[in-house]
Amino acid sequence: MTAFFILAALLVLLSLAWLLAGLYIADKADTDQESVNISLARERRETLDSALAAGAIDQATYDYEREQLAFDLAADLQAGKDSKIDRKGHIPAAVLIAVFVPVTAGALYLHLGSPAAITMDRSQSQASADAGAAPALNDLLPQLEQRLATS
Repeated sequence: MTAFFILAALLVLLSLAWLLAGLYIADKADTDQESVNISLARERRETLDSALAAGAIDQATYDYEREQLAFDLAADLQAGKDSKIDRKGHIPAAVLIAVFVPVTAGALYLHLGSPAAITMDRSQSQASADAGAAPALNDLLPQLEQRLATS
């Protein structure tokens, strides 16, 4: 009984640690979005320059695309400045998770599990398991031979 409670508590704590770690551990693959946006804009500008030089686009299209590229880059850079991560909002989420996960685990166990099995003796559980067990093959084989003989 005690081993069950210890194991259940460890599993709940492990799931809590895993969930809360996502709130506080920074993503290691974090990239500098600003430099990525700038390098992509440079590549797009070079593509436009080569398309104009090759005659694939006319000057009006080139001017429009360059203007659109500058507008998009400015919008991306402004959006990057506006989207600073606020870690203050993680505290209420952490508290909510720390309360919700154990309460939900306990409620699910009470609803779906068998709480009476915790206090049941091993001898009682073995007897109830034997009572509900399927009959042995040796007991069923003569019945099957008798049915085949009558058919």
